[in-house]
Amino acid sequence: MKFSAMPYSRPDLEAMKANLTACTEAFLAAESAQEQIAQYDRVTDLSVEFNTMGSLANARHTIDTRDEFYDARKKIEIIGLFLRIIS
Repeated sequence: MKFSAMPYSRPDLEAMKANLTACTEAFLAAESAQEQIAQYDRVTDLSVEFNTMGSLANARHTIDTRDEFYDARKKIEIIGLFLRIIS
């Protein structure tokens, strides 16, 4: 897939927080290691998606710094937001 064809969607931070909270609760309530691993994998998938969108936004902003759509995304402090979401 060409870079220009890679879809970008701005992450929904409230949905991300809700998903991470649900994963945490399910992990803590799990009755087996397999259930805990499944929740860990789910959190990993959410993290990968979140970071991928951040990388795409950063790359596209770097390509054209006049593009206000990606400029707005670039201004979000990704690491700080992600850490606040998971804490």
